[in-house]
Parts: sequence; C-alpha cells; structure tokens
Amino acid sequence: MLPKELDVVRVTSKLPAGRVDPNIGDAAEPQIGDVGTIVLVHTVQMGQEAAFLVECVGENGNTRWLADILQSELELVPSRCSSGT
Repeated sequence: MLPKELDVVRVTSKLPAGRVDPNIGDAAEPQIGDVGTIVLVHTVQMGQEAAFLVECVGENGNTRWLADILQSELELVPSRCSSGT
C-alpha cells in the first residue's frame, strides 16, 4: 500500500546527503529509526519510485528535520487506534 499524507513513517535507511531542508527546524540529519509524518506526496512519473516530504518533530514540538525520502527508505508505523473501539 502506498503511504499517503499524514501517515506516520519510520526511516529505515541512511539517506544520501542533500535531502534535508537546511532552512527548516534544526536541519538535523534523519537517522535510521527516526519517526516522522508525511506532509507531501511527490508527483512522480510512471516507473519512478514514490517519494515523500517527511517532517520529524522533537519532544518540544519543534521541527527537527524536513526531508525528501523514497518509499524504499521508510516504513509505515502501525496506528495505535483500532476501529470500533
């Protein structure tokens, strides 16, 4: 299933340099295991890998990093909510 905006995801791979927006937040480098929220699904051409703009927020509520991440470099974090309860 293709992740969508507002899905919570976890970084699973070391990202190449240059994908973090240096003007947003702490501009920290995403680390394997970091959790963030998809804020934008990039438009890609057929045959290209899906890509997302992901924001990671720290405990203080401030943005730690904002980065472009490919689908193969992240995984969905299961929701804690369950339907019907």
